Amino acid sequence: MSLAKRMQERRAAILGRWQREVLESFPRQSRKLIAAGEDRFANPLGFALRDGVEEVFSFVAGEKTWDAIEPALERLVKLKAVQQTHGQGPLEFLFSLKTILREACGVGTGGGIAGEPLERAPSDLEQWLVLEERFDRVIRAGAAAFVQAREKILELQVNEMRNKTYMLRRLAGEP
Repeated sequence: MSLAKRMQERRAAILGRWQREVLESFPRQSRKLIAAGEDRFANPLGFALRDGVEEVFSFVAGEKTWDAIEPALERLVKLKAVQQTHGQGPLEFLFSLKTILREACGVGTGGGIAGEPLERAPSDLEQWLVLEERFDRVIRAGAAAFVQAREKILELQVNEMRNKTYMLRRLAGEP
């Protein structure tokens, strides 16, 4: 069975596990808010997480083009950029998908998510290398989006401090 076919068969388990891992990477206070409800307008943070996870998986699986998923990846990374992360890198969640796929599809392991034996096609390595290229693109773009979002946040903080300083100086009667 091809790697793409195994990914499709295990899609729900892969997405569920990855979504849980991404959610666990947020501070505890944020998790409840993000996990609550599935409505795009009532819970835009939760929607961005679920949509981002599904879109990135779809690109890695070869189902969607880069142009189709790039906005969802950027929203997901921006969501991580505004959160305070403790104990792990802010983009670690992108790397965890690779581990989940290896385990779920039996690439380089003895079995799938439940440990069931898997038959490996001779072209698994070639297919995995194609997936690796897609992972690399996601990670590079995620890192660039993260840096850009953090720069914007810092710029806003600097502007806020300037405005506060200006207002304090005016209140003190300085020109």
